[in-house]
Amino acid sequence: MTDQEFADAVFEKAKDMGLTITSHGNLECPHQKNISKDKLKKLHTKYGSNSPNASSEDLQKSGIESCCFNLFRKLAKVIYP
Repeated sequence: MTDQEFADAVFEKAKDMGLTITSHGNLECPHQKNISKDKLKKLHTKYGSNSPNASSEDLQKSGIESCCFNLFRKLAKVIYP
């Protein structure tokens, strides 16, 4: 799976779960923080199919806010069980 395919799949799963995509095209997380496709692609470049198991430190380094970690992992585990 390419980085773009991973980002697209995460967003599709998020939509299926009724989560909000902002007007700027980002996935809205708790506390009004967002995950962009660029952040997802950056993380996937480094971890590939192991992305759901990335450490909190690496999620932060990829630009994902701490309040979004659980949501990211939940979505990523659907794609890479």
